[in-house]
This record gives sequence, structure tokens and C-alpha cells, in this order.
Amino acid sequence: RGAVHCRRCFTRGTDPAPGGGLATIRWMRGGGWSDATQWLTDHLHGRPHSRWHPSRQQKGTDPYTGAGWVTPVQFSVSPIPPRCEALTQKQRRNLSRMRPGWWKRLAEVLQLPENSLRQLEAAWDDDQRAIGFPMRRGDGGIVGIRWRNLRDASKWSAAGGRAGVFWPRDLHAKGVDRLYVTEGPSDAAALHGLGLDVIGRPSAGGAIGVVLAVIERLDPREIVLACDNDEAGRKGASVLLRRIVESGRSASILTPPPVHGDVREWVAAGAGGDRIQNAAAQSVLHRPRNLFDWADAF
Repeated sequence: RGAVHCRRCFTRGTDPAPGGGLATIRWMRGGGWSDATQWLTDHLHGRPHSRWHPSRQQKGTDPYTGAGWVTPVQFSVSPIPPRCEALTQKQRRNLSRMRPGWWKRLAEVLQLPENSLRQLEAAWDDDQRAIGFPMRRGDGGIVGIRWRNLRDASKWSAAGGRAGVFWPRDLHAKGVDRLYVTEGPSDAAALHGLGLDVIGRPSAGGAIGVVLAVIERLDPREIVLACDNDEAGRKGASVLLRRIVESGRSASILTPPPVHGDVREWVAAGAGGDRIQNAAAQSVLHRPRNLFDWADAF
């Protein structure tokens, strides 16, 4: 009958009031009846979901930068643990100490675009003697820091933190059509420098729940999983792909040519934005099963 059973949130006091499937879609995603109808039409026909700007919105604030962005009201934001708050303050202090010349030098050492490193908010930490990349959860709050030693390229995470995604600051405030998901901040910075919308995972198989939450926030039409060219990368991308498709979204896996180990090497070898996007467009797009798929099975 299109009914929904909710433990606490979707009750008689909500707007819209609980009812059939379209009311449920409106409650989950925001927007009006026409928005929900179009979304359902696209879903049943296996098309990428139409993007709309929900009429019911609230302002969220990034506890790190203070920058605001619009988030759907259905997400409840749990408090950030005290240890993560301490990491947030630490990263803020480190970022405030960065100088223009440091950004330029860091870009030269890592061979990554300076602006992309700024947007990922990479910052030098005197205690760790390393560069720190903040990891965020689904609402944008910092939950961890990934350190990188510039001498030997060793990596480790801040004690007491949690796994999150590397999320460019300028991605909060714009609509996303095709979202790229990479492994690590370096690959994310490489694609960001090409003008692509991207977030980075902490590892090949890490932070699946956070990635799904970010995808729900940004509501892209399509997700491209840009994995490393090894067994772990391909396996991790396959697991995430299955979870994304199960959530009702379309996704594909993009693997660099065999001569390149990861996306960063591919870009460093001369791959531009058009080449990356063409390769993504030619990759196999996995769509969620719809009503007609199930009907064909009988």
C-alpha cells in the first residue's frame, strides 16, 4: 500500500503528514509533490534521479570553517565526540599558521594543485612533523586527521579519531552532477584540480557508511568510484558499488590504465579532465533494480 513504519521521526506532527509512498519520499528528501513524483518516475524507469532543491531546508554550520551550507532537515546531527572536537581545534590552529609560501612549497613537494590542497584544508602540524588532512563525517564535522610524512610518505591517523572522508570545502555549496570517490586525499586533490567534484575515502574499504551519508547529502545523479589499480582497490570499490546501488543510486567503477597505479599517477602522466570524464562515461553504469526489472523476472 506504500505505507511506511517509522519508530520516531515520521509522525503525525511532521510536514508532510505520513501517508503513502509519495508522502514518504517528500519526507525523506524534501520538496513538493511534483518533485516526489518526478523522482519516483525516474526511479521506476531506471534513470538517474532528478535533482531538486528542497523547499524545507535548514542551515548547517561547519564546526571547523564556520561556513554554512544547506542540508535536508531529515538528518539528525549527533554531537561530535570530545576527542573529535579536540582534533577540530588542533586542525584549526594548524590551518591558521599556514603561510602562502608554505602552500606553494607543499604543492611542489606533493605535485598537487595548491588550490586543491587549500580546499582539502591540508595543514602542517609541528607536533607530528607531518601534513594533516582532516577527515569528515556525513554532516561535515571533523572526526579524524590523516597525517602524511613528507620525507618517506608514511601515513597514520590521529589517535582517538574516526574514519571519515576527505571533503573539499568548496564542494559544500554547489550542486553535484557526477561525484567521484577516490582512495585517499592525494587522488582527491588530483581530480579536484581538474575541476571535478570529488571526495576521498580513507582506504580501499573504509568509511562506507560515511560515504553513503555524504552521497545522500550531495544527491549526485551519478557516482564514479575511482579506485587504485590493485586487487584491494578493485575489491573495495566493488563492495562500495553494491552498497550504493542497494541505496537506490547509479554508480560505476573507474580504474586507471594498467601502467598507472592510481588516479594521481594517471593525472600526473597527462590525463586531463575531459579524458577522465570520457573514461567515466564509458565505464559500466550499474543502476538499482526497478519495478520493471522485477516484473521481467516472472
